[in-house]
Amino acid sequence: MDLAALLADEDALSPVIGAVLMVAITVVLVSSVGIYVTAVHQEVPETAPDADLSFEYYNNSAATAPSADGDRLVVRHEGGDAIETGRLRVTVEGATDGTGTPVSVASGATPFGTGTLDTGGSGALTDGTFAGTTAGNGAAGADVDLSAATVRVSWAAGGRSGMLGTWRGPAA
Repeated sequence: MDLAALLADEDALSPVIGAVLMVAITVVLVSSVGIYVTAVHQEVPETAPDADLSFEYYNNSAATAPSADGDRLVVRHEGGDAIETGRLRVTVEGATDGTGTPVSVASGATPFGTGTLDTGGSGALTDGTFAGTTAGNGAAGADVDLSAATVRVSWAAGGRSGMLGTWRGPAA
């Protein structure tokens, strides 16, 4: 047997290599199409916006001096993602009226209005935001006192939520 002639003879090798390459190319193409199709039809879950909120507190409550307006907490969007206001949630713990009776955020209250809260935009928690107060009537029980309150602003959509900011009153 001539070893040099055997090594130089490539007639049987070419069809085998060609068949293996065709199978490999087919597998790669089918895998690529499958990955693309499943990735395109998957919904990407919405994540909480990344926004910087600041809080400005104005102490006007009847507990310190009778007035037509209670305390006011302005929440300002300082930068980051725009936020759809319908997805914002405000929770308040420790707020009271002028007589010390606990109050809560009124159902349907929209301290940020409607639309989108963008950089420079703001909303405010005032007497009218809370259930159990009568905005602007000057009575002792009408004015909200936020000095001992904790206010949390969060975002919620589609079963997902995220905390955007927390404020604690000076006596909280």
